[in-house]
Amino acid sequence: CNFRENLVQKPINGKIIDTYHLGHYIIPTMPLEEIFAEKMHALSSRAAPRDLYDIAFLLKNNVQLDSSLVEKKLAYYGEKFDKIKIEKNIDEMRINWKRDLERLLKPLPEYEKTAHQVKQALHAV
Repeated sequence: CNFRENLVQKPINGKIIDTYHLGHYIIPTMPLEEIFAEKMHALSSRAAPRDLYDIAFLLKNNVQLDSSLVEKKLAYYGEKFDKIKIEKNIDEMRINWKRDLERLLKPLPEYEKTAHQVKQALHAV
């Protein structure tokens, strides 16, 4: 088995959705809170609309933002949590929102609403 070396939490067993009736499989996967922390790192290091969408999706599905987990994840990369930098990256995503996501998401969520939701969650950290 090959695991990422930067995991903070232990992997959990996840079930594969068997839409093709191939059998039931369990695979090791990151807990959703760790995926959230990974996405926060991505949001702080680039301006990719998919990261903003993924964070909004996690929030919508009641995944909690664990600030200590985010801090540990960022420390692994030698970084610190910087709301100003993250908000700047979010603002830069507006330009590529439609281009990057419209072929993947139907209907395409509104950029403004999504950005506001994520920024609001950031202020709670």
